[in-house]
Amino acid sequence: MNILSNAGSSIQYRDSFISIQSYVPFSIFNMQHTCHRLLFVLSGAATVEHGADVYRMEAGQLIFLKRDIAVSLTAGDASLEIITAVIGEELLLEFTRMAALPEGPALQDAVTVHDSTPQLEDYFITLVHYFTSQNGVEPSLARIKLLELLFCTGAKHPALLKQLLQWKQQVYGDIMAVVCDNLENSLTLSRLAKLSGRSLSSFKRDFHAINNMAPSRWIRQKKLEKAKEMVANTSLAVADVCYTLGFGNVTHFSRLFKSYFGVSPSEFKRNKQQLKVA
Repeated sequence: MNILSNAGSSIQYRDSFISIQSYVPFSIFNMQHTCHRLLFVLSGAATVEHGADVYRMEAGQLIFLKRDIAVSLTAGDASLEIITAVIGEELLLEFTRMAALPEGPALQDAVTVHDSTPQLEDYFITLVHYFTSQNGVEPSLARIKLLELLFCTGAKHPALLKQLLQWKQQVYGDIMAVVCDNLENSLTLSRLAKLSGRSLSSFKRDFHAINNMAPSRWIRQKKLEKAKEMVANTSLAVADVCYTLGFGNVTHFSRLFKSYFGVSPSEFKRNKQQLKVA
């Protein structure tokens, strides 16, 4: 499929919507949402990273993203066109009242990739007409199209449909805001947990559910990426960068930096300076 469309167009009914976006090759964008999402690739290909896990998505495939997770999506070497669907609680509840619920367990994985079906492909292709319409879409028609997506999904992927129907959300404090706001501070995980309103065990569990990575590992990687930026773009000495980011020990910092980037911070800074002179 290779369907050209207007980026950013959408079909909306109350708290549910279907939108279409186009991205240039190799573009990168991060996503974190409070609702489950279905992505359908109209054209192109991309990779989705959730912590240490990497998923490949290609044209004609359907991708499920669980709510409350952080993912990074990178377009391939061709233009990427994606349709995103979010079904809100009101429509999900209406669907459960009119349809027979699928048997068996729901999927539990945070990210899953599914092959499409002719029925689903035809459904998404017909949506393009509505996206390009100058008159917009009546709310009653938007409601029907959103419900139709649930029926089409359940016909081939009942376990996926059952997961979509699990819309009740936990009450989360803004765990990522707490961590990111204190990234340059030397706070213990216990302190971060307290600031987020959680016990230490709950903090670790919830953080891993969002990022598919332990908080200590995630924080270390983000600090090292920030350190690389500071070493390359500021006049600060390596030791100053080390202490600014709360590493505490220059030798330990240098060893971590080299392990992550393949070169020591001093050597990295020297190479950058030589390139600027050249």
